[in-house]
Amino acid sequence: SIRGFEEIDMSGNDSSDVLKIGDVLEGFGSLKDTEGWSSGNQELLDQLSEDDSRVLCVSGDKSDSVLFDNGVNWENAGQVIRDGTSYDVYKNSNGDFVLIDESMNSNALCF
Repeated sequence: SIRGFEEIDMSGNDSSDVLKIGDVLEGFGSLKDTEGWSSGNQELLDQLSEDDSRVLCVSGDKSDSVLFDNGVNWENAGQVIRDGTSYDVYKNSNGDFVLIDESMNSNALCF
């Protein structure tokens, strides 16, 4: 099915990549269809699929980093799973979501 969100895969190379969330979040949409996604928190899945939610899903490996640098406070909102991969979910005060591959979690930089 077609999903109304964006996904970036930073894995598959030998370099350490850094993704600045403030540079890419504009224009993203919600999950629309949560088929294939699971969570122990149905409310979180519902929030991710709301029409006005902006969702970015980032996959990568332990050498890749995500930098929350857009001056908005982000908080950990829980975890979701798709195709056996766990994603930590971060939410900001604007209702935007970033899903980060758990294998990258130790490199998620928030400030």
